[in-house]
Amino acid sequence: MGFGFNLIFFPFLLFFSICFLFLFLLSNNKKTHLKQLLYVLSFLLFLFVIILIIGKINQKKRVYPKDIPGKYKIDRSQFAGKNADWQYDHFKFEITEKDSFIFYVLNDNSKIVKTFRYKMQTNNGGIFYIHKPDSCYHVLEKQPTLYRNRFSYYYVFESYLYGNMFFRKKKWHERF
Repeated sequence: MGFGFNLIFFPFLLFFSICFLFLFLLSNNKKTHLKQLLYVLSFLLFLFVIILIIGKINQKKRVYPKDIPGKYKIDRSQFAGKNADWQYDHFKFEITEKDSFIFYVLNDNSKIVKTFRYKMQTNNGGIFYIHKPDSCYHVLEKQPTLYRNRFSYYYVFESYLYGNMFFRKKKWHERF
């Protein structure tokens, strides 16, 4: 829950609780006012639980170090078209369990032309840092950026030739 929600919810809850408590204490018909107080408190509790559930559903995916190893290909859904298809056919990378980063450059026949191997470090947030020499392939000059949404995540590599390149982890049944 954010600060704004607490700023509205708790004074609202306190105000109605005090009002119904005074009505309960000053009234002859205590049973009716006790029911009203319970209805208001039940509604507010229900509203609180619903907001907690919605917040949990809309929460971004958490990326753990065990999620990172795998094979990554260009995500053509980010910017569909001929350029994305060409990048999909010519670039891929792999992150191994032993913290190695392997970047592949392919030719038109999907054969590996160049392989770049680097050591890497990960943190608990799914962000990794590639230890590479000063001169390397243009896609790898800058460190990748991790973007998360509700159900998945992807890495963006910035290339001075191609702009942003979006890589998403492939599922076990998809072709690498």
